[in-house]
Amino acid sequence: MREDDAHVKNIVLCICDPDEAYLNRLNGFIQHQEHSPFIVRTYTGPDGICADEGISGILLASSTFFDSFQKNREDALFEKDWGYVVFLDEGTGSLPAGTDISFGDVPVDVIDKYQSAAHIYEHLLDLCSRQGSFLIRPELLKGSPVEVYGVFSPEDKNMQKRWALWRARETARERPCLYVTFEECFVPENRGQGLSRLILLLKERMRDGDRNLEALTNLDGLTAAEGMLDLLAPADCPYDLKEMGEDEWYCWLEHMIRHGKYLAIVINFGPGLPALCLLELCSRIFVPVSQNDGQAGKDFKNLLEFMGKEALVQKMELVPAEGI
Repeated sequence: MREDDAHVKNIVLCICDPDEAYLNRLNGFIQHQEHSPFIVRTYTGPDGICADEGISGILLASSTFFDSFQKNREDALFEKDWGYVVFLDEGTGSLPAGTDISFGDVPVDVIDKYQSAAHIYEHLLDLCSRQGSFLIRPELLKGSPVEVYGVFSPEDKNMQKRWALWRARETARERPCLYVTFEECFVPENRGQGLSRLILLLKERMRDGDRNLEALTNLDGLTAAEGMLDLLAPADCPYDLKEMGEDEWYCWLEHMIRHGKYLAIVINFGPGLPALCLLELCSRIFVPVSQNDGQAGKDFKNLLEFMGKEALVQKMELVPAEGI
């Protein structure tokens, strides 16, 4: 179950509650959450779920239906491929006391129905995380001591590279820093090291369904050191970069922020538009501009504003590139 920056939603969430107004409010809240991974389907009773074919995902159901579920264990409801069943406890005593709650072999959880929609939503995301689902949740990194600086210039890629390297070297004067570049070039002398080697290791781990990438935050042997600055060499070949999706880069960078040894990460975003989910990880977004009017940088900022990405716009800084 994965999501990318194009807001692909592929975790089916079936909400079953007799109160149609409650259903609509909860559904509306979830649908309007940025980076929500859920395809929401709503039902006012179990019969609708039984009739709906090909469902797999999470069932979020009112506790008033618990007895009905247990009395009809042979019906199509139990044959669905549920990853989790969560009961919304209405406090009416319809759920058995203690832990005697079962739904076949499916894990079951119970939460209070009459709490905020935000708390219910966060609880569902936590369940998905425990099951290994990939989620974009930049808010969890707030307060981290690690600063991530993204560098992107729609005007001049050589200027972008020079400025990003300068920013990394200046930052490394004060704290351990990692420089990552997504520039497209041919570097045969790397011989499979640097970013190309990292991509291979990441793909091997993720191909096996393992998204615990903590071990791959140790970049010994993959970087070149300049004092407190570690430089991750660019990919040997542009095609290597195409092996990784935006969500996979997000996953690795999130692990670097949580578990890596660096207090700063500088990202040269290369030739293409930066993925929005990676910009979400940035503490600051630098847009180098020339002595001209810097219109291309302003246009990029206006584009983000037009898209409603105000939080990203607030991080953006148009910076002069002369003298670097």
